[in-house]
Amino acid sequence: MRLRLPCMNRVGLIHDITQCLAKRQINIVSLEVEQGNVFLECPYLEQEREAALLQALRKIGGVYRVEAIALMPSKERAEQLNAILGSVQDGILTVNQDYLLTQCNLAAARILRLSLASVMGQPIDDSLAGNLFVQETLRTGKSFRKKGICTVDRSQEMRK
Repeated sequence: MRLRLPCMNRVGLIHDITQCLAKRQINIVSLEVEQGNVFLECPYLEQEREAALLQALRKIGGVYRVEAIALMPSKERAEQLNAILGSVQDGILTVNQDYLLTQCNLAAARILRLSLASVMGQPIDDSLAGNLFVQETLRTGKSFRKKGICTVDRSQEMRK
């Protein structure tokens, strides 16, 4: 169950919402706060418990309405970003402050001959060891355009 609670900005509002859930022994899967809205994700509840919760949330001071939503805002933004990354033909990689690979679109995986499943969340040094273009980009901050990557199959040479 995912909800949007349009509300006023007041001290203690999140406390009141979490207390309402705790009183009913309902776990919070995710909670997001944006100006004028609280987004709440809870496990599925049977209809009677859900109705009681919605009624209790509506009674909290400062909550204007309680509305069902399809996706949490962060999940919606992630899906939009994935759609954009999937639609471009340029290879795009993102790395966080710990040098872990956080995004790799299909074009980058194809260009760099990577398996998306095996590199996501991995240190960039491990994932792209030996890739001089990526290492140079990380070092200088400059991207490469229209550069090809040529690999040599050394297994054929070894057999001779």
